[in-house]
Amino acid sequence: MASSSNFIFESPSSSPGPAINPSLQESPSSTQATATPGVVTFHPDPQAALFIDSLAQRFHLTMQQTSDLHGLYQLAMSLPGGLGRADVMTRIYALACHYGSEQRLIYAVQVSEGLQSGVGDLRGLFQELSIRLKDTFQLTREQKLTIRRLSQDFIYKSSRTAFKVLYLDVEKKLRAKPELHGMDNIFGQLARESKLTSEAKRIASNVRNTFRQDIRDGIIGKKRSSVEQFTIDCCVRYRQGIKSGQFEQGYLVHNVLLRRVAWENKAVLGVDEDSTSEDENSENAHSDGNSPPKKRKRTAAKGRVGDGEDFWSKVDKWFKEKIELWGSDFKGEEWKRFIDESLTLDNERHTGSEAKKLRSSPVNNFTAASTSALPPPPQAQAQIFPSAGLSFTDGSSQVQTTSFDFMAAFK
Repeated sequence: MASSSNFIFESPSSSPGPAINPSLQESPSSTQATATPGVVTFHPDPQAALFIDSLAQRFHLTMQQTSDLHGLYQLAMSLPGGLGRADVMTRIYALACHYGSEQRLIYAVQVSEGLQSGVGDLRGLFQELSIRLKDTFQLTREQKLTIRRLSQDFIYKSSRTAFKVLYLDVEKKLRAKPELHGMDNIFGQLARESKLTSEAKRIASNVRNTFRQDIRDGIIGKKRSSVEQFTIDCCVRYRQGIKSGQFEQGYLVHNVLLRRVAWENKAVLGVDEDSTSEDENSENAHSDGNSPPKKRKRTAAKGRVGDGEDFWSKVDKWFKEKIELWGSDFKGEEWKRFIDESLTLDNERHTGSEAKKLRSSPVNNFTAASTSALPPPPQAQAQIFPSAGLSFTDGSSQVQTTSFDFMAAFK
């Protein structure tokens, strides 16, 4: 029996050889010719070679894999007493399928790596766009309206003694429940949080300026009103949903103090505070969001004062000094005395201005017979807050102030 080293395998292209007799196809010896004693020379079958090349093309095999299939066929058909031709071709087909699976796997890996490279480029593009969008991010109209409503609510709290830091309270409220206030797309991103802070400062400044103008109009000018009427108007304007008269008493005391400070600082009462925003006064602080905000005339640059010299800075300083002097408990004796005095002065100023109006207009004489269902001014003021402990003397321009229910006002 000849060893494997004695077999010479020739390539189909180099030595095609004659066609095999069909009657000898099942016999391995029919495809062999002995040219030299002890050496078996194999002449491949052209049909088998064509079949193997077809498999290589079908399964996208490499040249090395195709050569392996040809070599396997030559080896199987050259061995004496070997396998039949059909069996050999079946095994070659199975090996070709295996090679084809390998090729598909390699192709899939290559495609995956290419996709990952493309995804990486796309991820970089999205990151670049995200960075650019951070510079152009703006709060929505609804978010700005939420900030304004909270600013109006916080500025009119009866316990507020620091107005310049109004925006901090608004931010704290928004940060506590961002989803509730529609701010969940802001917190957690420093650039957007910075935008929120800037917008909160701008809106808080605008709300302060509007409230200052309301205070100014309430004590001087043609629209001045009593502290009671001023309190009712501001409760509706700044804090909706107030129903309890007890709460109104606390706001009444707070407004008495604010009007006292405003009267003593009339020089800056009509001057807007300085602001870092160019469009601070472009929105109406009383806008409900259902109509476009009204434009109002900007104050000239020379009409503004720097930080620390504006009205609200003086209010903050005034409260700080009084609290250091009398304590933070507004029910204390010193506070009670001062509030009684401030309420008396406020009512005297308002009653005096109303008396001037009555003297200048004979038609509006409450002492004459009248069919109006409204009571004279002193009684009307007393009826607005019947539980406030205020009493008025009829027929006198001086209003007498008795005990005020401070416990109820600051509960």
